[in-house]
Amino acid sequence: MKTKYVVLNNGLGIGIMLDIEECKDKTVLPDDIFTSGSVFIRLKATVQNFINSTEMFYLKRGFSDIVTLINDQIKSERICFEINDISFDEAHFQEEALYCAIQDWVSKYYKIPVILPAVIFDEIHRRFIFDVPDFNAGR
Repeated sequence: MKTKYVVLNNGLGIGIMLDIEECKDKTVLPDDIFTSGSVFIRLKATVQNFINSTEMFYLKRGFSDIVTLINDQIKSERICFEINDISFDEAHFQEEALYCAIQDWVSKYYKIPVILPAVIFDEIHRRFIFDVPDFNAGR
């Protein structure tokens, strides 16, 4: 399913397009990436080639922080999501927005309410601040 996550403030913004599918085959492959609980992600080669370690952290964290909601919805031993594409404008991108984009995708895909973190715009630093608890923990 393709989704778009957007944060805007006075003409400045971040937009992230995601194309993610739930894998029909629940078999975990050697290159699949564990997030938390029973959730794994599988990256297409085009995504693997451009994602850096910080972006991967936020991507995994987006899934792992709502793994209970996902497990309640699926009731499966294993859940694997194949990430076919992630696209955004490099000039207006902040890695932490991936966290919110993933949670937004899960909410839309499963039609479950997910309270996304508050996002405010810091006028002084000209950056968005994503209110996620312990955001720097575990990096």
